[in-house]
Amino acid sequence: QGIQGIQGIQGETGATGAKGDTGDTGAKGDTGDTGAAGADGDDGADGAGFTSVSTLPASPTAGTIYRLTATDTTAKAAKGFYQHDGTAWFCLLQLAVYDLGDLTGAVTIPSIFNVAYKATTTGATTFTFPAGAGAGDISIRLTNGGSQTQTWDADINWPGGTAPTLTSAGVDWLVFVTEDGTNWDGALAMEDLS
Repeated sequence: QGIQGIQGIQGETGATGAKGDTGDTGAKGDTGDTGAAGADGDDGADGAGFTSVSTLPASPTAGTIYRLTATDTTAKAAKGFYQHDGTAWFCLLQLAVYDLGDLTGAVTIPSIFNVAYKATTTGATTFTFPAGAGAGDISIRLTNGGSQTQTWDADINWPGGTAPTLTSAGVDWLVFVTEDGTNWDGALAMEDLS
């Protein structure tokens, strides 16, 4: 047998094959946690005819509606909307009940109409109501009113001509209404609330 011949030279590498098809899309991941709530936005601008104040002005413009944004301890007014008619203040919308606190001695009810107050009797009290300020009403949530002597303004007319007997240890609501700003009609609206 003859001798095997020499191996031939290796041929060149063939061209790259075509790109295969893209695989299927993977499954959707879980939804992430909800982010924290954003900060509150600024208060909107006052509407036409409104003026925001932190205290009721001493010299108000008659007919202007004042938006009281804080409790006014000088005027004894809670947050709300007020209007002055040139003679007295009238509450258009009260957003809280003003707390007159502990009452004893001489107490003058503020010249603001269509409002509600709350108070606690701690001693004998003499009440004076506003006079000459137009028509309106005032309500008082009085705690322990019967525990002390209450002397009411002489301009208050009571049913039967006699002031009501109040609760010694509890809450009563009294309502006062005037049609002329001078003469008041008073009544015990709710008694001994608990």
